[in-house]
Amino acid sequence: MELLGVDPGWFGPLSEERTQIGTLTGRPGTKLLRGGSHDTACAVHALPPRESDRVFLSSGSWSLVGVELDEALVTPDVLEAGLTNEVRTDGGVRLIRNLTGLWILQECQRQWAAEGRPAEPVALVAEARQAASLGVVLDPAHPDFARRAASRISRAGPAPHVHGAWVCGAGRGRPGCPPAPRA
Repeated sequence: MELLGVDPGWFGPLSEERTQIGTLTGRPGTKLLRGGSHDTACAVHALPPRESDRVFLSSGSWSLVGVELDEALVTPDVLEAGLTNEVRTDGGVRLIRNLTGLWILQECQRQWAAEGRPAEPVALVAEARQAASLGVVLDPAHPDFARRAASRISRAGPAPHVHGAWVCGAGRGRPGCPPAPRA
């Protein structure tokens, strides 16, 4: 931190994951523990006990799909597949793949709200079911979506005023969206 000019005094002392740091106010029997990692890692760790490897999907702005393993997989195939080994608090690993998740939809909603056209998810899904096809299919795994979705959409040309058409374009082939037109 000092190399970056960050004052270490801004942070508390380092401690092991799952170290008890206190009790919940008003609930003296409820222990407060330091989290083991990021939110998804904590959610996966909180899954019920397992008899075999646990497979999971955590979806939000970004989605993580993975499996809990006892040891890391470090092979050229794992690297080629874009998988990552994350160390767990109990000594094992989460073998995961990061996916786009709902980020594109959230960015569209943010852009529409900035334009004074807020769009709630339930209304968007209902609108998408009724929307005519734009004749395009978005690939959320395309590297262009590593940047802000709204900037990519604005380059595509005039945006339709029917938000559901955008939502369905990203969801073609999924339940509730009509299939893409054949070329």
